[in-house]
Amino acid sequence: MKTKNLKSQRNRFDLEDLISRAWSTKEDIDLFVEMYSDGETPMTEDEVANIMIGLSHIHNMRMQQLEDCVKQLVEQGKLK
Repeated sequence: MKTKNLKSQRNRFDLEDLISRAWSTKEDIDLFVEMYSDGETPMTEDEVANIMIGLSHIHNMRMQQLEDCVKQLVEQGKLK
């Protein structure tokens, strides 16, 4: 998705896209679990911690974008 200026007009398609993107966190976690379980090289505790911290931050950013979009749609009267 192309990033939009926060002041630009959002629409329901933007909201749908952001909801879909929020689900990619699950795919990220699934990939981590697969690589952690089946990877040829064991991960260190630091590597695992860094990955989990990174996933947490990415998920937080995705959810913030989603929340901002919902707020903007409500303010525009496009979502009740």
